[in-house]
Amino acid sequence: DPDEKISIRFLTDICDDLYQQGYPRALLYTAGEFSTCLKTNSPIRERLEIEKKKSNREIYECIVTELFWMFDHNFSYRLESLTDSDCVIAAIEKEEVNEALKQPHFGSTNVCSSRAGVLASFPGFGDLPVASGAEITCVHRGDDRCRYRMSFAEVLS
Repeated sequence: DPDEKISIRFLTDICDDLYQQGYPRALLYTAGEFSTCLKTNSPIRERLEIEKKKSNREIYECIVTELFWMFDHNFSYRLESLTDSDCVIAAIEKEEVNEALKQPHFGSTNVCSSRAGVLASFPGFGDLPVASGAEITCVHRGDDRCRYRMSFAEVLS
């Protein structure tokens, strides 16, 4: 089942192993970019009512605030800012996951690179070019949460 839950440990092992084998984090970002755009018959596309969404802003607002919780059960996501040209998305670890894994933080900087690519891919659900994304804070570097800036100024028509 392509919509089945995936263990954060499994994803961490894959991302960390690829990085240790010499694959750059930019490749993990690119892998994340493709993870959602390839699902053309995704429930996200159906629930977004793509024909009604005309901008990146509408797509990010809908996915982050209404739909993303269905696909990532390890983090809570929040739009900290949203304009016509960019947004900042906070990924907040769920305490119950930390407790279940008996770790202060789960995942890794490599998983965060992949997540940045996933977040950048959201415009693809509306047949728009992917955003340009970057992680600007990270729990694995001592910050209180991971934050990602997605820029879509250069892809607006």
